[in-house]
Amino acid sequence: MASISAFQADGPSSNLGCRTISSNKLNFFLYVNAKIISMNTKSVSSPIGSFDAFYNEIGLIQLSFLGECKSKHPQDQKLQKSIDDFFSNKGLQSLPSINLQGTNFQLLVWKALCSIPRGSTASYRAIAEQIGSPNAARAVGTACKLNPIPLFVPCHRVVKQDQSIGQFALGTKNKKFLLEMESS
Repeated sequence: MASISAFQADGPSSNLGCRTISSNKLNFFLYVNAKIISMNTKSVSSPIGSFDAFYNEIGLIQLSFLGECKSKHPQDQKLQKSIDDFFSNKGLQSLPSINLQGTNFQLLVWKALCSIPRGSTASYRAIAEQIGSPNAARAVGTACKLNPIPLFVPCHRVVKQDQSIGQFALGTKNKKFLLEMESS
């Protein structure tokens, strides 16, 4: 059975590390490139619950849903304005700086989700066809589930082919609330 030791960086600004991999008969070192990235965490609240917002040097990389739990991080005033706009009658007018990270397929799906107008829905199959993968409706669902920035990348606007609501990473109750809010 192989084991991998914890990553050891050569210093705070280094990009070279070493891992020891060992088995019953073999010991060797695996050198890996690693980039140290600083991250910042803040919080926002919404009518459906609280979120922690994670940033790297480029922009927002994840909105992590906390539900009814309160965040221990300071409030993000700028992002809170975007959240408030999203939940207002006028809707979001512009996106905050976002740094989406995913596979090429996920990025295609997430870009297609952003083209669904507020108050409208699209099926998983329609999104699959839109991105040129007509047989990938289930994979579109998985990409929606893995969407790191819900609300701003509106995966809640994707429904089943029969127009039933489908699932949602933040809960089906919240998906129904968001769809009803956007359609009024």
